Amino acid sequence: MRLRKTILILVPVMFLWLPIYSQVSGTPNPQEPPLILEIAPADQQSVQWGDLYAWMGFDQPLKRLTTLGYNFLPSESPDGKWIAYASSSELLVKQRQGSKPMWATDAANIWMLNLATGDATKLVDQPADAKLDDYNQLTSFISRSGPVFSPDGKMLAWTETNWPGQDESLYYDHLIVYNIQQKSVRSLAQLHAWESINNSPEWGHTGIAWTHPSIETNAPIGQSEVQVFTADGRLLFKNPSEMNGFKLWVLDKKTEYVLTFSPDTSTASLIDIFGGNRIELSKLGTPEFNTLFENYAASAPDGISAHISDIPDAGSPNWEFNVPGYSPVRIENIDHDENNAGSNIAFSPDGQMAAFAIERKLYIYANGRITPIDTQGRVFRVVWGPLGTRLRHPSAHSGTATVLPTVDASALTSH
Repeated sequence: MRLRKTILILVPVMFLWLPIYSQVSGTPNPQEPPLILEIAPADQQSVQWGDLYAWMGFDQPLKRLTTLGYNFLPSESPDGKWIAYASSSELLVKQRQGSKPMWATDAANIWMLNLATGDATKLVDQPADAKLDDYNQLTSFISRSGPVFSPDGKMLAWTETNWPGQDESLYYDHLIVYNIQQKSVRSLAQLHAWESINNSPEWGHTGIAWTHPSIETNAPIGQSEVQVFTADGRLLFKNPSEMNGFKLWVLDKKTEYVLTFSPDTSTASLIDIFGGNRIELSKLGTPEFNTLFENYAASAPDGISAHISDIPDAGSPNWEFNVPGYSPVRIENIDHDENNAGSNIAFSPDGQMAAFAIERKLYIYANGRITPIDTQGRVFRVVWGPLGTRLRHPSAHSGTATVLPTVDASALTSH
């Protein structure tokens, strides 16, 4: 397995400080669209052990959406009506439950679930000839990343690797696009897979961005590159860029840029692939770079936003939430979102609420109050409305330099 270089966000979870606010009523129940959670049992440490749940609002019970116990990496459609997700194949589940030793694999299928009816449909399966041999090993399989929706919600994209038996010359990574209405699968690009990576692509308004090991003839061993494709497979852009724990699409004013990293990961740039403009960013690891990016609800850009405020010398990044109508909120040690770029933060489509996980526990910010939610399990992912990332201009926020009051999280009451 290739080790990915990840900057800033992969940090140990140590403690939490939260501000006190007065309660303000008016949060709608049930919540529409719901917050989607990937929850694993308390004794499981892996992102691939768990099921999907919907948080419907305060004082509402969680709604369980799946029951297999091996569902992961959900993505919510832009209209909030569908969930696409990865799921361990039936053969892989059988392999894990077998008495003989097994080799860890990521044999995954892609499903889509209708939130209104609860019906789930398997979109793609494993090879027809796949089976478990006498040694409890899969004879062939397809590993897949989590799926992502197109901005219009009509298509999905993911990456997958074919592992057909022992012949390594046949192993290929593919960038896949699935047309939901036509129920058709298309491989936009492929490269020889000497190892399984399956990092999810990112679908912006400009195109589908995919970072993978470089296929250039003279590229140094270990170098990666980012490619951007249209939905019909046209290559729009490619550039050397290392894989990192950051979103690839970054908005600045009205222009969408692709974020690229130098091979030594010391510098980064934003590139407008149509206009040719390039923004050289501060050196990685500096306070100036650490605070550059801001997450927000793409459907409500004037709602809640969050950015890293500072990184202590011997600690995790401190996050600051900017909330219209309230003082900024300081929160420490938000969990990293497994297999996804960034921290485990989601925003409601109307930009009025935020969800985040700390030490695998769920918290909701709404109406000036932060509330812990009892999920009876470990939260590995929170997914809500479309998430945007933009270049942050500190002058746009009047309260960013304020020293924020804090209180220990144990003082909060759980719903």
